[in-house]
Amino acid sequence: MSSSSKRVIWTSAVPGVQLVPNRKGRTYHGTVYLHSQGEDIRHRKAFIKLLNNEDIVKEAICAVLASVLNIPIDQPCYVYVASSELSEKSNHDNIAFGLISNNEPAFQINNYIQELLLWDAVIPCAVFDEWIANRDRLPKNILFEGNSKFSIFDHDDAMPEYITESQPINNKLFQILIKDKSEFEKYQIREKAMQVVETIKTIDWEEVKELVNPDTDIISSADLLFDKFSDYLIKRSNNLREIISANIGLKQQELFANKKNKIKIK
Repeated sequence: MSSSSKRVIWTSAVPGVQLVPNRKGRTYHGTVYLHSQGEDIRHRKAFIKLLNNEDIVKEAICAVLASVLNIPIDQPCYVYVASSELSEKSNHDNIAFGLISNNEPAFQINNYIQELLLWDAVIPCAVFDEWIANRDRLPKNILFEGNSKFSIFDHDDAMPEYITESQPINNKLFQILIKDKSEFEKYQIREKAMQVVETIKTIDWEEVKELVNPDTDIISSADLLFDKFSDYLIKRSNNLREIISANIGLKQQELFANKKNKIKIK
């Protein structure tokens, strides 16, 4: 497991949150109080999403897995909202999902396509989105941080029930990566993507569960929800090679496969 993996921590919302426009009317920005004893600064700014328990666990799993793959994502947290003005709008457990961050989302990602192609995590992120069946990374669910650096957020629409374990998605990151590329360049992209797939297959799911920290006493059915989504992702990981190859669309895949041992990918 990567040393950068982030454990989902527990926090409480402080009264005074503000609605974030253009985020489906359920995302707020405000202050949360960190319950962790080891923190020097106990109050942090965070984006808080009001979701049902299923989507909260889904967001938590995706945040942990992104950090396992070294894809930048802000510190994830569960947020008690009972003592804030959000309590009347939240689920019956009075729990929301949050990311600790001061940053505002970059909604005009089309202005940063060239920067995106230079991002060192663009291929891992494309593979990650394919794995979790996340179809809406672009244009609104990625944050441009300058100097070809990005971070990701918003995964409650991932793993929809109508996407099977073997079905490709409309992956916009892969579409950008392969646009106007030669067959050989597509092959290079595929090989780098396959390295990410191999990393995915080595993931320790018991450790992921510990990092997700699904407390059933606080979040109803958290364990069952974790098992549901992890089972889907394990099954989908077994099909990733074929799914990604279909998305990249190599015309001479067999020819390049025969030359694989003769080509060194930089």
